[in-house]
Amino acid sequence: MRKGLFQGLVALISIVVAAGILVACGSGGGDTDGGKAGEETFDGTGFDPSLAGAIELVLRDDDLQVSESAGFYVQVSDKNGGPVANVRVACDTEAGLAILEPSDGNQLTDDGGIMSGRLGCEQIGSFRMGCRLPTGGGKRKFATVQCSGPIPSGFDGFPGAGGGGLGGGSVNEPDSDELVTVTAIAFFDGGTTNANYGGEIGDLQVDVAQGICGTAAPFTAEPFFDTIVGIDVQNFLDDSVNFSQMNYTVENSDGGTPGTSFTSARFALINADEVPGEGDAQPGQRRFLGFFAKAGAGGGDKALNGASTALPSGDWLSNVTFRVFGVSSSGREVSASLRVAIAFGNYNRCGS
Repeated sequence: MRKGLFQGLVALISIVVAAGILVACGSGGGDTDGGKAGEETFDGTGFDPSLAGAIELVLRDDDLQVSESAGFYVQVSDKNGGPVANVRVACDTEAGLAILEPSDGNQLTDDGGIMSGRLGCEQIGSFRMGCRLPTGGGKRKFATVQCSGPIPSGFDGFPGAGGGGLGGGSVNEPDSDELVTVTAIAFFDGGTTNANYGGEIGDLQVDVAQGICGTAAPFTAEPFFDTIVGIDVQNFLDDSVNFSQMNYTVENSDGGTPGTSFTSARFALINADEVPGEGDAQPGQRRFLGFFAKAGAGGGDKALNGASTALPSGDWLSNVTFRVFGVSSSGREVSASLRVAIAFGNYNRCGS
């Protein structure tokens, strides 16, 4: 009787243990099973990308000669500042800057929360690199690498390297940041004092000569004022940016073809101010104002800001590049630019 009871208890315990083993195996407790064959899910790492405290991108060297390479690393921290291991970081670059290691730009962080690699310069210019956490994390960082010439004889890039998915780089605007953009340009010739020019519709025309209003005596002088340029700026950086200066380049300031280029010195914005960043809840947007051209004192002509000669009084078109300069809340210099076609001429402002 006792022997039969004992054997029954042993059998029952064996069934419970076996069931526990089956449950453990089917619960996803291992990190190599579940999902498709060969696909790692990284379950159990304890990392939610939406709770990441910070991602930092550090370049070992940001000023290289073409054909040279340098290391970089990305560090991921949790909200308490601790390292986050086994999270995938994806990096990419503008064309001209190659990612040598890892060649596809993707890698898991190590136990210290670090993903490291190497990049190299393939072309002359200024190129951006960006790294991000998985979709849903909303965290990314960008950095700029200046690649200088000459290109060594026989150098043909880095075979097998990755990168180039962010588009083309810029030789002319090395400090530009694709997350800070100039979205629109507008001119104001009406002499308004409204700081935001909300009551006046801007255009892309600059009146360069003062005329006469009226078809019969007594004639009056056409309203003729300094030309103010409005520059609309949008900031998608995590940081806010304080913009204080601007400049511009008029490609044919003498009205000729191709004509003589004029680049102004940097000068203060009329309404220097801060543009909030994406980290301040919503991307910021603001219109900045600057003196583009000064009306002559009684001469009826107009000169570009800082130029010693007046603009031609005829009608002509010119491409003009406008730039704004600022400093982010983290201390980084930031600039943005936009190139637009501007019409210069003897416009009738008598109705203004």
